Parts: sequence; structure tokens; C-alpha cells
Amino acid sequence: MTGWCRLWIYNYGLLVKPLYELLKNSQTQLTWTDEAKRAFKELKLELMRAPALGLPGITKPFWLFSYERQGVALGILAQRLGPYKGAVACFSKQLDEVSKGWLGCLRAVAAVVLIIQEARKFTLGQKMVVHTSHAVTSVLEQKGGHWLSPSRFLKYQAVLMEQDDIEIVTSAVINPASFLSNKQEMKTAVHDCIETIETVYASRPDLKDEPLEEADHTWYTDGSSFVKNGVRMAGYAVTTTDQVVEAKSLPKGTSAQRAEIVALARAPELAKGLRVNMWTDSKYAFGVVHAHGAIWKERGLLTAQGKGIKHADIILRLLEAVQLPSAVAIMHCKGHQKGNTDREVGNKLADYEARQAAEQGDETLSLIPEKSLPLPESSEYDEKDQKLITDLEAKIGLSGWAVLKDNRIMIPFRLLWALTKTEHDKTHWGTEALYNSLTKQIVARNLFQTVKSVVDRCETCLKNNPKVENRVKFGSIGKGNVPDQNWQIDFLELPREGGYRYLLVLTDTYSGWPEAFPCRTNKARERSGVPEVTSSDRGPHFVSQAVQQASKFLEINWKLHTAYRPQASGQVEKMKNTIEQNLAWGLDSPVHLFKPGDWVYVKIFQVILLKRNGVALFKFCSQPTLQLSLRSTLRGSTIRELRKHLLDHGNLSLRDQRPFLDRASETCSSSARAAAVVVDP
Repeated sequence: MTGWCRLWIYNYGLLVKPLYELLKNSQTQLTWTDEAKRAFKELKLELMRAPALGLPGITKPFWLFSYERQGVALGILAQRLGPYKGAVACFSKQLDEVSKGWLGCLRAVAAVVLIIQEARKFTLGQKMVVHTSHAVTSVLEQKGGHWLSPSRFLKYQAVLMEQDDIEIVTSAVINPASFLSNKQEMKTAVHDCIETIETVYASRPDLKDEPLEEADHTWYTDGSSFVKNGVRMAGYAVTTTDQVVEAKSLPKGTSAQRAEIVALARAPELAKGLRVNMWTDSKYAFGVVHAHGAIWKERGLLTAQGKGIKHADIILRLLEAVQLPSAVAIMHCKGHQKGNTDREVGNKLADYEARQAAEQGDETLSLIPEKSLPLPESSEYDEKDQKLITDLEAKIGLSGWAVLKDNRIMIPFRLLWALTKTEHDKTHWGTEALYNSLTKQIVARNLFQTVKSVVDRCETCLKNNPKVENRVKFGSIGKGNVPDQNWQIDFLELPREGGYRYLLVLTDTYSGWPEAFPCRTNKARERSGVPEVTSSDRGPHFVSQAVQQASKFLEINWKLHTAYRPQASGQVEKMKNTIEQNLAWGLDSPVHLFKPGDWVYVKIFQVILLKRNGVALFKFCSQPTLQLSLRSTLRGSTIRELRKHLLDHGNLSLRDQRPFLDRASETCSSSARAAAVVVDP
């Protein structure tokens, strides 16, 4: 009820916000807070008040006053009413989670767009003057590209700048209630949105996005990440137009995005106390220092949804490094350009040096473990260990360790787990490889079980190694030994005609002979007969208890096919496709199905072609059946003449048409002739 009345309730979105917060915690049991109780009482009072809104008139222009508060877009639509402005609608709508995480000036842009879209339902194309306290068009043009995705940016641009019925006016008045009187003059905004964004939300207040004059250095940064011989290699470089300031490789597996941020973070560290211009071809890194970085740092490196951001450690390092130069400007340039300007030459050099640095760091790491084992200084053997030493005829040396004749060391069971885990962490070998390596050096009780337990519990192996499972072998769909012994069955859904909507399709697995019966539903009561074996998919009409109990009572072996494997129902699916294609024939097709409305009258319908021994059989269950030779009818004029006659005499009874059918069948050649027989029920 309150949602229906929201157009008449001022600040509805703010009133119900505490109540929505209650529903987020639990849908079944509400824990009322003082704020929620107060909101509920205020909402009831607003519902009891008489609405103070006028009716909109599309012949007069509109005023739309928009503002944003606590993540809610609010607005009032008004029209001239004598010397006053009369409200005709109140709007309130929650911003999405992404918009709520933006700075205040950008949230105002999102709020204006939402309110304009709601107001257009009333204005119907009439001119609308939008009042807001933010320079929304300037913010969108100059800073929108840093914060908004391309699709969202184009949407906002279309709503705010490309509509003839919209005029944006920037006003210092922020209290919507004052909009409804003429006592207060419309003034210009008291704050500069662009200056506010640059001062508050940049990585440092004096950070520029245009080159500094009289800078000490102009550097170009770039990161590189590529796959070579199945290994992802990465590096970064900081250069001038002709010299390399620094170029180093990064750990294997480093992404290109992280490499770009590392390069941009390293440049201000090298320029501590200097005036420096920096160029990067990474839009993401540029956006971090100019737009997102400061607000991420304020949130604790979390997104608007409360999730941790990627590369949080290196982003924090970048935000701290930007503070080191005495003055810094970070600009964006396009990458991989072929021009000869300083910007393009410097970017190409940085890209080349970053790739070279990544390749120079390509060192082959050996996974061969050290032959020496990290044994503790002393050993303590329990009774079971002592018995094993005796059985293996080992001797205890001066170091206190039992050594076999082949120089393998006897390890106490209490030390086996720690030793095995240490050896496994060196190489992360599998169970068999690690066991074979250890048995060449040590002997211990339950060595294989310990090795298997260590490998199975290794977090690194579980994350990176493929999970090997014994796949279930596919079974086979049996075929009957004689016709009508084994059937596949399925329903085919068709456009409703004469009360029938489904076609029950059966295919004999031995001969491929199809049967098809029109059904009004695909419920469990529809069935096909009493074969020896019937197989189908796992549709609800086949797995239902009624069908399964009926098949058990009739001693039918009903087999269900493997789910999500259409090959199991191959024959019946292929026949369904064939039937569906033939049912799509038009009225000018060579063969048509006679579908009687009752047992006396017939009418033209699309064909169901069922073939047995070269004869086309048109079956209507208990209805009359017509048999014609398929080859002769397709090549001769019988069906063509028959079709013309039926189009002219579609409502004649079958008895009246018998003489014509007899004459039509005689036109077929004697070699291909098949008697045209009409069987009355």
C-alpha cells in the first residue's frame, strides 16, 4: 500500500530506508530497532494525511527539482500554479550499489538521471527544467570517464545532453521544500564540483593530469606480461625517450594489470623530492591514482559491495609512492602507437624494455630436491621402532640414528610427519613420486600412508592439481531382437489444434518403425501399449509414480536414459525432428494429412508421414485410414487432384468421396498402383 502511495509522500525513500534494512537481515523474524519504529510511525502518519499534489497538465512546462541523500535519489515535479509552483509528483528511488560507492557529485549525477526517467512518465515529452545543486553536465563530461563504465556513461550522456525536452539548471538551493515558493531566488552553486573531485578524491591534492612546466624529468612507465613455453612471464620498465631508468622482471604468473601498477608505483619512488611528469598507457592504473585510489583507501581497500579489491597490496604502495615527489603529474597515453612524437617514442621504449626485462628473468627452476635430509640432532625410538630396527638388522651409529646395510636411515614414527611435509613442500610431488624418493633414503613405519596423508592435505596441491576421478562408464541402449519388442518413447509439443497439443512418438529400436499418437496432455495417464522394454528420458511424465507403477504391473522393463545425454534417446529424438520438419509443410505440399473433426467429416491438415515397406500410412487411431503408394503418389497426379477436390469439397462425408477416391487411384500406373482404401469405423 505504501509503495502505491509513494508519489504522494514527500521523501518516501528516506522514510522507508530503515524498514528495508530490517528485511535485509531476516525475512521471517523482524528485530525492530528504535529507528525502524520511528520510521513506521512517520509512514503511517503520512498515509493518513491528505495528498497535497496537483494534477499534471501536459500543456504547461514542468520544473523538476532533484537531489540525493543517503544513497537515495529524491525529487519533486512541479508546474506553475498562478504565482506559485505546485507539486504534481514526489519521486524517491534507491541508487544501485555501484552508484552508492561514488563521490557525492557523481551520486548527484546518477540521481538526476533516475529522477528524469521517472518524471518522463508524467511529462510525456513536454519541456522540463531540471534544477540541481551540482554541475552534472560538467562532472559527466570531465570526470565521468574515470568512474563510469562505457555503457553507463553513454546512458547518462543520452539522458542529460541529447534530449530536446531537458534543460539542466545549476542552483544553490538544496532544500526541495523551498522550491515550492517564490520567496527564494535561484542562485548559482556555492561549490565547484570539478575542483571538489580533484581535491578530495585524487591520490594527492595537487596531482595533475596535464604535464607540469619546468619538470625535472619526464618518464614513461609500462608493464609486460606474456606466456612463453607455457609459463607466464612479466616485467616492468621506467624510461625516458632514449634511456632506461629502471627495468626488472617480476615473479612468474604476474598479470599485465599488476605489472602496469608496479611500473607506475616504482616511478614516483625513484623521483622522490623531484618535479616529474609520468606517462602510462594503462587506463586502470591511471584511474587508480586519479579517481578510485583515494576512496578505496578510505573504505579499507574494499569495493562498493564490500569485497576486497584486486592487487590491494601494490595499489596501497602506489598511493603512498605518489606522495614522495615534490610535484607530480600522471597522464595517460595510447599504447602501441607508430608515431614519432616524444610520447609515442617513450611509450614504445618502455614497452620494449619491460618485455626484455621479463625475458631476462626466465630462469629454469629445478624441482630436484636436495639429497640431504633435514634430520634433528637427536633421535628417540619407541618400542615399535626398536622392534623394526631389530628385524631389519640396522645398527645405531655415533649420531644416534639407526642405519641399514644399504645406508638408509631409520626414522622414528613421531618425526615422520614433519620430515615428510618438509620434503613435500620442496617439490609438491604426488604420492607415488614422493614415496619413491623417500624410500631411497629412509625407512619408517607406515611411510606410504603418511606420505599419502601429507599430499592429500596440501593446500597448494589441492588448489592447482587437477582433480582426477574415476568416470562412470557410459552404458549402452539395448535393441530388440524382433520388431515391437523394445521401444523408445517421448512427447513432442506442437501448436494446439482441435484440443490436441502433444504427440506421443514411439520408435521401435529394431526396425526403426515409428508410431505417433495425438494427445491432449503429456500427463502420466498417456501411455503407448504393453511392449517388453520401453526406454525414455527422465521427463516428469515418465518418471512419475503412476507410469512407473503401471509399467511394473504390466511387466514392462522401463529404462530411463542418462540425464543431459541426448545420444541416449537418439532414435526417438531423430524421429521427433523428422516429424516436426514434415509438420511444417504448407498447404501446397505434395502430401497432406486427413484429420477428421468427427467420424463423418474430414478436413485438410498438415501431414504426419509414417513409412512402412514404401507405403505412406496416415493413421488416426480409431478414425478412417487412407493408404496410398508413396512413390506413385509423389510422382503422379493423384494427390494433386485429390488435394484440389478436398479443398473444394472439404466438408463432404467419406462415403460421398469414395467414388472419387476410386477413380483417382486408377490413374496410378499398374506397376506402382496401391489400392486407395477408405475404411469406415
